[in-house]
Amino acid sequence: MIEPRKHYAENDPFADKREEKALRNFKKVLKEMLRLLMRSTLSDTASLHWVNHYRQQFVLECYGTSYTNTTFQDRIDFEQSYLNEYKSIDELVILEIGKDIDEKELTHYFKKVPVKYVLILPFINNKETVGLTILETNLRALNEDQKDAIDAYQQALGYLLYTFIELSDLAKD
Repeated sequence: MIEPRKHYAENDPFADKREEKALRNFKKVLKEMLRLLMRSTLSDTASLHWVNHYRQQFVLECYGTSYTNTTFQDRIDFEQSYLNEYKSIDELVILEIGKDIDEKELTHYFKKVPVKYVLILPFINNKETVGLTILETNLRALNEDQKDAIDAYQQALGYLLYTFIELSDLAKD
């Protein structure tokens, strides 16, 4: 009897390249989703940070901004970021700059901070906050369309991560 060929990664000389391409495409989708969220909420700057509890760091995944006076760090230790206080949130937090947070905390701006509000959106997986999306804006309140855009983004992010993990697991089988 002929044994069927097993489709394990070790039998596939191109598996590593396909996995690298899948990861690159995953990152591109995240960046485009963030851009859509930024535009649909009329935000001036948006960024997605993974919460790495093991290394005690926020890891920048992607960002978008309409300003030229920004520089984002790839990794920031929890203790060195204003986000530390929000790394375990489970719902949207809105901060007013100058009231709830000092503008000096927004270290990715060099020169004047051009926004008035920071919105922090948690991304929760298995009851743990694994990511934070930051929206920076001059708008005080969200309208219904903006709230819908945020909800759709959070849902899509969850589906995307789940699908990526499932496909990665299937590739290992």
